[in-house]
Amino acid sequence: MGQQEPLFQHNYLNPFIYNPGYAGINNLTEIGAFRNQKWADFDGGIVSNLINVHSRINESNSSIGLQLNTDNIGLTSRTKAHFSYAFRIKLSDELILQPGVAFGIVDQRINFA
Repeated sequence: MGQQEPLFQHNYLNPFIYNPGYAGINNLTEIGAFRNQKWADFDGGIVSNLINVHSRINESNSSIGLQLNTDNIGLTSRTKAHFSYAFRIKLSDELILQPGVAFGIVDQRINFA
């Protein structure tokens, strides 16, 4: 399984799932909740849940976000929490650049019981 990330087909609805630079891009507070379940009739099927929130900090050029994720595949389970920060750079009246970084913690377990 290695570094496999859960795959969500909702990235067009909420690009913040894969891009921390998207945090606060619309000058709004956005909240998203997603569930991805495959092979529901099989014991140990894939179940991924994700909740995220991101917002621009007042009228500053900074944005922050938080993403919580659980992923269960067969015997393995993974829980992740990521904090994101993005900074807006105005290049012209019509063009901005907003790079972002994310860091967090992952708890991965194997249940042999």
